[in-house]
Amino acid sequence: MSFFIQTTAPENAGEQLQNVYDTLSSMFQTVPKVFEAQGIRPDLLGPLVDYVNRLMIETHALPRSTKELVAAYVSKLNACAYCVDAHSAMAMAQGFTKNEVKTILEDIDGTNLIDDKTKKLLRLAETITLHSYKIHEGRIQELRDEGLTEEELFEAIAVAALFNFMDRMADGLGAPVEGFQDMMAPAV
Repeated sequence: MSFFIQTTAPENAGEQLQNVYDTLSSMFQTVPKVFEAQGIRPDLLGPLVDYVNRLMIETHALPRSTKELVAAYVSKLNACAYCVDAHSAMAMAQGFTKNEVKTILEDIDGTNLIDDKTKKLLRLAETITLHSYKIHEGRIQELRDEGLTEEELFEAIAVAALFNFMDRMADGLGAPVEGFQDMMAPAV
């Protein structure tokens, strides 16, 4: 397991980086490799971790399960193995099985495992990821008319944008897949 650039493992972190790693450990019970890959700049990593915590972990308009599905789906669209694994596992931690997550990510419209609102948010995240230039005020108004709130729309767009960034960081810095899905799957 090696990153594409030099990183600092948690046991070797200086004070500023250690504070960030401690926050990550409190959020995830580990320092995920995608964040360790960014440890070369703790001044940038700290605010990113705070943003991730406020957007993904804290409860606001969308439940964490929906945000994790959006993150996993965006990562699937971007073919980012690291983030698909990590956020599929996080969706599993919110109550889905490994097979259910796989089914949702492969057939959003055909699955009965998620509600229509979540399907709409996943499709919005798909457009943000693949064709963001096609998002316009009329489309957002259609989603409002279909019952989505301003806060739900904002959070879905923010999660999609964040994971377009995180996917590229994970792949660009060589963050190795950690096998989080397998760790979350029940032993049979």
